[in-house]
Amino acid sequence: MNISLTWKSRKTADKDENANPALTSDLTRHKHVMTLDYMSSKERQSRNTEQSKKIPKSDTTSPRQYKPGMAGHVNVLFCCDDDSDDLPTLRVECGRQIGGRGSGQGQLQDATDLKFARDGSLFVTDLVNSRVQKFDENGDVVSVFQSEDILEPWASAVTPDGHVAITSRKNSKVIVLDIEGNVTGSFGENHLSCPSGIAVTGEGNFIVTDFQTSKVFVFSADGSYVRQMIVSAGSTFNQPRYVTVSPHGDVIVSDSGNHRLVVFDKNFNFVRAIGSFGKRDGFFKFPHATCTDDLGNILVCDRYNDRVSAFTRKGEFVRHLVTSVHKLHHPQGLALSPNTALYVSHGGLKAHTVTVVKLNVSVSE
Repeated sequence: MNISLTWKSRKTADKDENANPALTSDLTRHKHVMTLDYMSSKERQSRNTEQSKKIPKSDTTSPRQYKPGMAGHVNVLFCCDDDSDDLPTLRVECGRQIGGRGSGQGQLQDATDLKFARDGSLFVTDLVNSRVQKFDENGDVVSVFQSEDILEPWASAVTPDGHVAITSRKNSKVIVLDIEGNVTGSFGENHLSCPSGIAVTGEGNFIVTDFQTSKVFVFSADGSYVRQMIVSAGSTFNQPRYVTVSPHGDVIVSDSGNHRLVVFDKNFNFVRAIGSFGKRDGFFKFPHATCTDDLGNILVCDRYNDRVSAFTRKGEFVRHLVTSVHKLHHPQGLALSPNTALYVSHGGLKAHTVTVVKLNVSVSE
């Protein structure tokens, strides 16, 4: 018998004193539960067969096949409805660790970013060691990308053709490598000053944040400049550090200096801002990396609140998933694995360890 996990939520009409007006217009409280859906193998096979009929042929080769540009967004953590009254007990298991402070192979000095490749391997960007290391599923190093072209790398993104694009802060540009680590091109030299976050859309366009100029740029698949992304009237970015593209095409910018997330649609139109400065639920202190699941739910490293928090696609606060109680300290990079384990880089002012976090639910009778 197989078990699938589903998050559910219940709205209560009373107002929450901790509610953030930027998160929801009606200031309602959302309580979220996780339920277990028991299915026989035969039932699951029947359901999957029906679902596969609705998927384009190019997507049916594997239930975990990555869509172009969507490496890392591979599963569902929670969905919402309004028919449950039970609250869950979430058990967090911080398992094995990758890295450890140092400059030797497999060690880390400043793990700024984490990204999963389509084969399930993990790219870890290390700004201080000026390299990107690729780890296999066992946490062993399988390759290291390091050269004069990759100086002070901040983040990486996997392109639809399997190449790796890396922001080089010191070189003020984006470097593109093939899977063997050979440089195949670069772009952004005339626009970028201190590139940090990078993501790739389903169409192959690059989105790059610039920490120094407080701008967010869009480049085409061949690296040509397309446009800047603009927040709503009267608002600007302040030290944007990271960016993520969800399977729905939502663009989520970690507007760190403004202590918020800024969400755009797939056409780069402003949709909403999530959060503001503070430590209450739904608030941030310098949000860093984000990732999403297949439904577009948002997970975010709330760096100086020492926690990883979950929000719905619409920006409603769900709960804190990992906190300082679990020995999390200044989380920075974040990625969701094919089996829905969270990989978080943390450890201090400079992240030197990647911790694998498994989320389990306890069900009471």
